[in-house]
This record gives sequence, C-alpha cells and structure tokens, in this order.
Amino acid sequence: MPGNSKDVSSFKVVASLYQTLQGHNHAVLGASFSNDGHVIVSHDPCTIRVWKWHDQQQYVSHCVIETEATAIATSHDGCFIASIYEDRILGEKVRLWSSDGKWVTDLSSQHDACHMIFTPDDRQLAVVDHSGCVSLWDVTTWTLLCESDLPPNAIKTRLNNRIRFLAFAPDGQRLAIEWYTQNGAVQIYEIEEILHGGEIQWQISWSGAVAPAMVQAHSIVRGLSYSPDWQYLAVASDMECIVWIFDAFSLHLIGSFNLPRSIYGIADIAYSSDGTYLALAHGDGTVWVWDVAYQNPILTFSAHLGDIGPYSTVIGSIDWSPNDRLIMTTGVGLYKNWDADTEKSTLDKIDSSVKLWKIQKIPNPRIS
Repeated sequence: MPGNSKDVSSFKVVASLYQTLQGHNHAVLGASFSNDGHVIVSHDPCTIRVWKWHDQQQYVSHCVIETEATAIATSHDGCFIASIYEDRILGEKVRLWSSDGKWVTDLSSQHDACHMIFTPDDRQLAVVDHSGCVSLWDVTTWTLLCESDLPPNAIKTRLNNRIRFLAFAPDGQRLAIEWYTQNGAVQIYEIEEILHGGEIQWQISWSGAVAPAMVQAHSIVRGLSYSPDWQYLAVASDMECIVWIFDAFSLHLIGSFNLPRSIYGIADIAYSSDGTYLALAHGDGTVWVWDVAYQNPILTFSAHLGDIGPYSTVIGSIDWSPNDRLIMTTGVGLYKNWDADTEKSTLDKIDSSVKLWKIQKIPNPRIS
C-alpha cells in the first residue's frame, strides 16, 4: 500500500448525520448506491425499498417491493434488483425486479441460490449456490452463460451455511467469495470471455484462495472489498477485528488494519471510490474510517445504537456514495424502549433505519 504526499495533519475528517431513511419494519440487512448516486436500494427480510434523489437534496421513497429477501443485489446503474426467495419445492430461487418495483423474471433453472452480485459493467449476474458453485447469467436475455466447478477441498462446514459476502474486482475478471475450504476463507474465481468456434463463450474457473489463518482459527469473514485501482483485496475478520489487505494478483498478504478487539467484531467494510479511505462498520454500531496510505484511523463516530449481547451486531452494512461525500449505514439491532410511567425498559424496538452521514474535510485547528 504505497504512501502519498498528502499531509494528513493539515486537516481532519468529520461526520454529521445528513438524512435518516425510515420505512423498514425489520432489521435492514443491506443498502447500496447506484453508480450515479441517484438511487438507493435497501432491504430487510420481508421488503425491498427503492429511494431516489429529489431536487430538494434529499432521498425520498420511490417504491416498496413486498417480497422475501434473504439477500439482494442491485445493478450498478440502478435499473435491476435481484432477490432470493424460497420456493417450498425448488429451494431458494432468484427473482428479478425493475427499480420501479415491477417483476421482470425468475431464473428458472437456478436452484438453491445463496447470494448474487452484478458484474461491474452490469452485463452479467453471478449467482452462488449453497454448494459453492458460481453461475453466470446474461442480463439482457436472462439466460445461463456458464457454471463453475467446486473449489478444491470444498468441505461442507457450519461456516458455509450462508455465503454473505461477494466482491467483484473493478475489471470484472475476478470474483471473491466468502467460502471456507482447506485453502482459505475467501475463494477467488477468474471470469473469462473467450472466442470459441467463432462464438463468444464464458468461463469461470477457481484461481486461488486467501486468509488460510481464518480457517484455522474458525474466524468468520465480515466483509470483502476490492480497491478501485484493482490492486488490493480487503478481507475483514469478525472477532479478531482485523482487516487483512492482500495483493489482488499474487494473493500475498501485504498489510492489515487492527481495531480494538471486541465480542461484537466487524460487520462490513467498503473502500471509498477514490481508494483513499477504507470504512469499517463495527458491530457495536461505530464506524471507523482509515487512511489507506498511512494505515491509521482518521475518523470514528457512532452510527447506530443498540442493546446487544455477545456475538451480535447493531449495524448491518456500510457503503460509500460515488462522490465519497456520504457514508450509508443500516441498523439491525434491538434497543431499549423506556416507559416513563412504569420506569421500566424493554428490548422491543428495532433500529430499522438507513442513515446517511456527510463526510467533510475541515482545517485542523491544531495546525497554525
């Protein structure tokens, strides 16, 4: 992680609450921006909500999709939303929606789906099933292009029950998947477009794995993020509270960021679009922003509150707006509801908010 000439002491970075998006009735499992920043898609286990930028410099609710959504993926242009629902006969399947909330199609031959992600150019949708296989679907025709084999030494364990994190490299040729094998906790696949017999064909092949120490320690991946310049892959550990930085090509470990160890762990991570910062969502509801070049934290703030037990989390996901001016976080925790009459509190409130935090650089008053 090379340094730069920026004098980090000449300014400080501050965060302030810009807007709170309310409407979910359950824990908000995730939210993401479109590439132009005009669309936000958030989801809880029962609904998907689409928010759009308004002339008054605020996001407003655009539509609500009432559907089971154990996992979703949003195209980068904000036009399509893929969700996973459970068919009692065929298992977990993928359903496609428009950003206006209209049903588009179901991927008929895709069964036992676990998670999915759109390629950076939105031409394909990659779907991972519970066995660890990856299938690639054409977004124009919604036809299956190719499927991968299982990664080597793919042994079914309790850690593989639910794949939660996927990340495409910005070039769209490498896909990182949280999948635990004897080789490591994160599997890397190469996606190639080849010309065969005068026709374009696609191929997915396993190319390596990272974070073998996590497998040995039975630690859990809590976030994957490629740097925008394609050079690095960040992998977050849960209870270890460590973010490992790997060379995206050689897969060699080249650095790490350490947060204070906690029973709550890390919930998610995200690089800023210019690669300057790495945002880390801590399970206790705080957000840490690290300067990547200098490998030190420059900002910490409390994003969500909750009364949680060990190995739980009050924050669901984190994402940067495309212009890096906003950080978006989602709430998933219970918090105490105080009754003034009985002077008692109960854990019956869910933080189901999506919060937008304005990130600003201001002159450091310590510098004369």
